[in-house]
Amino acid sequence: MDISSIRSQLPVCGNLIYLNTGWSGPSPISVVAAIKTRLDYEMEQGPTTPDVHQSGLAIREQTREAIASLINADPSEVAITKNTTDGLNHVMNGLTWEDGDEIITCNLEHGSVLIPSHFQNLRHGVNITVLDFDTDEPSGSIVEKIQNAITDRTRLVFLSHIEYSTGLRMPVKEIRRITKDARVMLLLDGAQTAGHIKLDMKDIDCEFYSIPGQKWLLGPEATGALYIRQDILEKVSPTQVAGKAVVPDHNPYEIETISDSMDKFQVTSTNVALHAGLLEATKFIEEIGLENIESRNLD
Repeated sequence: MDISSIRSQLPVCGNLIYLNTGWSGPSPISVVAAIKTRLDYEMEQGPTTPDVHQSGLAIREQTREAIASLINADPSEVAITKNTTDGLNHVMNGLTWEDGDEIITCNLEHGSVLIPSHFQNLRHGVNITVLDFDTDEPSGSIVEKIQNAITDRTRLVFLSHIEYSTGLRMPVKEIRRITKDARVMLLLDGAQTAGHIKLDMKDIDCEFYSIPGQKWLLGPEATGALYIRQDILEKVSPTQVAGKAVVPDHNPYEIETISDSMDKFQVTSTNVALHAGLLEATKFIEEIGLENIESRNLD
């Protein structure tokens, strides 16, 4: 891995020692160039002319495919979102909750986990169990505490894969084994993982995983992605809907909804330039190699 070459593609490295990628990563030259190129193209040719429109659709699909490849998922299981929290809210507000259902989380969590959980308590009477973990809680203890907290009313375990507050990496495969045995769903906040460590949705086997584009992936703000495992997709209803949530060319008085496609979360137009930037960011990260990135970050 040629560190000098990588730094040369990140202009901020010529001005600062930048250590806040966990909040918002500095984009490389290629990402910003992709955004500018797309904006210039739309400015010069018009955003809705046929060629521009078709190329925008292609960019959105390529971006979805690139994210799916990055996390080892099928593109049909991925939706492009605005950020991690946007994806988490799709799941939390799209599931059906009943009074007395339970969510398990922990005290180290970001507000994007704790607050959506709290609102299910306010809206539906869902009970929130907040487990107490030390900043360096051993993996075995984490698994044991979660296992002991699960009851017959537990619907969801909701945690960050890597805790923003401490850097603690959750033993997600072990957690998944116990949630699977208990028929409890697992929602993971990947705000501190995508572009930082290697991800494999098939290996983790969780139901839901949400990531940002602007942190370790070094993409633009207002981008992210949500993974929902195909067999669970029908359980999550879109909370904002438009044409992609119904069967095309429907009778306007006999609308048929779509439940088994991630497209149901797409609401009208999107910013293709930002998607072009996110696509370029995934290429930048994959060219370096996530194994190399993870190894260096740990070192």
